[in-house]
Amino acid sequence: MKIEEYKPYTQIGFDVIDRYRDFIVHFRENLLKNLGDIHGKNRHEHPWFGALNPKEWMVMGAIHQTVHRRQIEAILKELRSGYSRCL
Repeated sequence: MKIEEYKPYTQIGFDVIDRYRDFIVHFRENLLKNLGDIHGKNRHEHPWFGALNPKEWMVMGAIHQTVHRRQIEAILKELRSGYSRCL
């Protein structure tokens, strides 16, 4: 497995924020709809962490989105800081 195969696209459009927001909403909706027994034996393979059950997927998703949220906040803070220096 090569990490390059799982990296995000570098060419993104202006709709990226709307697409991200939609992804988050649908991720949660799909989890709730398909969850079943949170501690069940049903598993789905993750490319790096192996087979995860529903609870493990929810924890992984929360951590993953928190990382991205912090990255976005840091970028916005830097952009705002740079913008105020231009005024």
